[in-house]
Amino acid sequence: TPLPGEGGASLPSRLTFHWVTPLLTRGASRPLQAADLPPLLPGDATAPLTAAFATAHAAVLAEDAAATAAEAGAGADGGAPPPPTPGGGGGGGAKGAPPAPPPRRALGLGWTPWTWRRRQVSPALRALVRVFGRDVAVALLWKPPWLAAAVAQVFCLRYLVTAVQAAGPTTPVAVAPGVAVAAAMFTATLLLSVTRHGLFGSMMRHGMRGRAALSGAVFAKLLRADVAAVSDGALANVLATDVTRVQEAAAYLHFLVGAPVELATFTALAAVDLDGPSAAAALAVVVALFPAQLAFSRAMHAARRGAVGHADVRLGALATLLRAARAVKLAGAGGAFLDAITGARRREVAALRRAVTLRTANAALFFAAPLLIAAAGFGVFAARGGVLTPARAFSAMALFNYAARVLLMAPNGCAAVAEALVALPRVDAVLAAGEAPVVGRRAAAGGGGPPRPRGGGGGGSPQRKTRWGWVAPSPRRRRCR
Repeated sequence: TPLPGEGGASLPSRLTFHWVTPLLTRGASRPLQAADLPPLLPGDATAPLTAAFATAHAAVLAEDAAATAAEAGAGADGGAPPPPTPGGGGGGGAKGAPPAPPPRRALGLGWTPWTWRRRQVSPALRALVRVFGRDVAVALLWKPPWLAAAVAQVFCLRYLVTAVQAAGPTTPVAVAPGVAVAAAMFTATLLLSVTRHGLFGSMMRHGMRGRAALSGAVFAKLLRADVAAVSDGALANVLATDVTRVQEAAAYLHFLVGAPVELATFTALAAVDLDGPSAAAALAVVVALFPAQLAFSRAMHAARRGAVGHADVRLGALATLLRAARAVKLAGAGGAFLDAITGARRREVAALRRAVTLRTANAALFFAAPLLIAAAGFGVFAARGGVLTPARAFSAMALFNYAARVLLMAPNGCAAVAEALVALPRVDAVLAAGEAPVVGRRAAAGGGGPPRPRGGGGGGSPQRKTRWGWVAPSPRRRRCR
């Protein structure tokens, strides 16, 4: 019997993820079957997501084509030439060089700098924003309650420590206010946990939806694409790595979006709790750690990108070897292919090992950052003659901890978004690949395009063999011989 799942769960069950408990219990008792899984939510099905993305992607491409036609018409009327398109060959510039910005005198030709810059953005990214932008914006509304809960937790902690510090033999502790503040602190902690996990779950869900939409669009394109237009290694990386980068970018996006407001809030509260120079010293340590964190993120990104490139080479050589196994054996080129594949794999593993090492160092810096920040802030405060009370120390350390977490997680968001921006043009290349001509019954029924010529003449493109095999001669031919 399938479990009800999230669709039939109550609001408290959704907030605490309690609806997963029956599934975990059944999985602990016996192996799960397909019939045990709860039904998908209507918005999580792959087919509607792929259709919505395909519609948005087609609309983006149509807008770009219309803008290009309008610019070409404006240039033909005697105005300034239209701006270069991404990857275009005009202008006489160096091959692969970034396009130059549009000239000032061409601003009245029907296109604007914003139009030109928008067309430099990946069409797949613009289509994803159209499909999932509203849902992601709604999911980011978990951020303000999380910030409010974090600030409330710090103030409650300060009040409780101050009350305990002020109590003495002749001054009893005010029990009723203390219990009320403790209950408020418990509520703030619970709200902090619920908002954090709710934000993570929502962003991860939208990331998985975007991954499903991209994967479905790539698979649909491959049913129509010419096999020579996409290499096997690039295709494997697109389906296994690039679409995953989009999911990771969605999961880490909130660290990048909310970092400025959160950092300003925690720094201002630390300045009120200690003083301005002490908070400035702590902020200086945070700012000093930021380039190191960013350098680690860039190095990890470069290592992953190198691993992806080596995987392209390895998978491409392996696919060529599998397609032409008999020819490789006859030519005696098996050793060369083996060297190429093992060498690419060796370089790929080295790049992955370097990425893991950098991630470990980055994690060590992340956990050591709050101690360094607190030492800087408290050192300046004590040097200026300030009295460091327990209440002030506890609240300041909590604020420094939050500030360090926000600022040190922001580079991870930058790295994830940067990796997604690098991966999406690869997805665009697959979606823009040439399509094979329709042959057979589909062409006769108007399925699009003239049939591909089967012979070697007629001026058409020569046919390439994509399969290797050996056909034994029939006995009738042997008797004829």
